Amino acid sequence: MTVMRHPGDDRIRSLTAKNGVRQIALSEPAPHGRLGGSVVKPYVFGMPVYFQMWILAAALGIGEGVRLLRQAGLNTKRALLGMTSVAVIVLIGSKLLFSLEHVLLPYDAPVLMPQGTTAELARHGFRIPGGIALMGILAPLVCRALRLPTARFVDAVMPAIGLGIVFIRIGCFLQGCCFGARTDGPFGLAFPRGALVYEYQLLDHQIGWNATAALPVYPLQLCFAGLGFLMYVLGRYWQRNKEFDGEVWAKEFLLFFGGTFLLEFVRAVTLRLNLILTATVFVIAAVSVVRARQATRVLQPLRS
Repeated sequence: MTVMRHPGDDRIRSLTAKNGVRQIALSEPAPHGRLGGSVVKPYVFGMPVYFQMWILAAALGIGEGVRLLRQAGLNTKRALLGMTSVAVIVLIGSKLLFSLEHVLLPYDAPVLMPQGTTAELARHGFRIPGGIALMGILAPLVCRALRLPTARFVDAVMPAIGLGIVFIRIGCFLQGCCFGARTDGPFGLAFPRGALVYEYQLLDHQIGWNATAALPVYPLQLCFAGLGFLMYVLGRYWQRNKEFDGEVWAKEFLLFFGGTFLLEFVRAVTLRLNLILTATVFVIAAVSVVRARQATRVLQPLRS
């Protein structure tokens, strides 16, 4: 292992290489930087802005989820407990997928996290598809414990989850993580020194040690945020026009996992576990929608 310093930068970077893939591990927080006219601040008041946006996303998601559950006619107290459980499950599932990737495919990530204790693993990134998938698995158990109708519950909360994703991905943008591939087109954005994309390009020899900013990349974080916004807007529309309980749940899963699968190919480095998970859940959701519609058509003559 080789240890190097950036001129004028106190942080120690440990450089590693395996199978020709260069990666970097940061031992200390990145400094503040500037992107266009907006300030990129990985740390605010001593806390990563990325985690602050997760907290904001959870608060807004829970609040909106409770409101939507009340509109669906569910008990307020149970709705609050249910939404809080959903937020915790999404957080745990996102961390589990990140941890699994770190163990099984550590060189998929373009920027290595510091190696060390479990605490180091806990305070670094997340993989949101893992959280949404785990929510789908555990939602029936949560609803059974709280005596809530599972399909109606998830139909109501999915748009709120989309709203949370919007703010989480804004945090990714400010952190400079989850970045897209290189581009010289009109949609490219150049992140400053301190962003993770800068470190990646530095170690990949795309830029030199004296570069003040990374080369332009696709702002993939904003694409993911747009996907979350679509989940909210379309989810609200689907709620008003659904034919059966569980329809919004399935359609939201199709939108999220299908959209995430496609956007993964725009990443600078493809995350294989994300691709496998999103493709698998997309197929399961598609089959569920087809079977539910078939069952609805069979039952319609009997109801009339």
